[in-house]
Amino acid sequence: MTIQLLLVDILYDSGIHEFVDAIDRYAIRLHLNSWDYCAIIISIISLCVATWTLKSQRQTQLNTQPDINKPIQRSLLSYNLVSIFDSYVMVFALHYILYKTKYNTKPSPQFWNYVIPNTGSLHEELFYSNVNEFVAFHDLVEIQKTFIWELSSLREVVESQCSQEKKRNEILHIYENIGLLIYGFKEALSKSLKMKDSDIYKMLKDNFFNVQHSRFEDILRKKYFPTDRISKPYCRESNVNSFLQPHYERFTELSTYSSGLVSIDKKKFIVLLSRYVDCVVTNVRYKDQIMPVYSLSDENKQQLQFFKTNCDHTQTLLTKKINPLEDISTGNWLFYMEDFAPKDSGMK
Repeated sequence: MTIQLLLVDILYDSGIHEFVDAIDRYAIRLHLNSWDYCAIIISIISLCVATWTLKSQRQTQLNTQPDINKPIQRSLLSYNLVSIFDSYVMVFALHYILYKTKYNTKPSPQFWNYVIPNTGSLHEELFYSNVNEFVAFHDLVEIQKTFIWELSSLREVVESQCSQEKKRNEILHIYENIGLLIYGFKEALSKSLKMKDSDIYKMLKDNFFNVQHSRFEDILRKKYFPTDRISKPYCRESNVNSFLQPHYERFTELSTYSSGLVSIDKKKFIVLLSRYVDCVVTNVRYKDQIMPVYSLSDENKQQLQFFKTNCDHTQTLLTKKINPLEDISTGNWLFYMEDFAPKDSGMK
């Protein structure tokens, strides 16, 4: 009985008078003994402590997390969308390089750092108060988590000794996901951020279908100075484009259909995509050399020669044509390719 009285005093001192009175009445009505009474009191104390702890943790989280609001989240989604575009550019480039090396090579770890999109800017907690807003944004987060998981699966396959067909099929599967990703962005922008259709289409254009900047260009720009040594070729009929053209077309169809942007110039988008992929390929090192990018068109070859002899590199910006045949420093590369060890080179 002493323990019982002690617990009652503790709860009274804590100001929980109503609970104590209620428990006392039920204890008398149910003929509970002292141990039953103590067990109930201890359970209530534990519940109160847990509630106070949770409240304190929540307050700490609110005090330490960055001050993110919906307008900021909207801007962050723009960067996130560009990172998705960059991821696909890197996968296209890898596809071509694997093809040229007969799938007997694998990319260095740097490649996988570049290819994984940045999802740290997605803040679901902004939409907890509205079910419809939260569901749409949560779907986008889950779609991107699945995309990252599939990129991890691609890495396992590419770095393994499996068949060329399996590696190729893994890459093709990645291409097919673009429709779902674009649709996820469109739904989140519409239902979570309440953007108008015209604003949604502008955002998709500026950060995907007509993107004028990329993550790997920023990396090269910051890593090497001056920037005139960075090669950003534009070849109308490049050797890379010749192989990837069917995949570009499929990718374009899926992404434009899911976005609802019927006004997108698909040919122009493919040219843009090809330019970025060519840029990656010609900044990849393999066997102490840079992967070549060149035109298959005689007319364009003459044009490239013109740029080689007349281009003033000190005044050339990344957005202008730069001859991909121009000598490039072997230090200027995004990632490198390496052969499998001799004993592992045979394909099963």
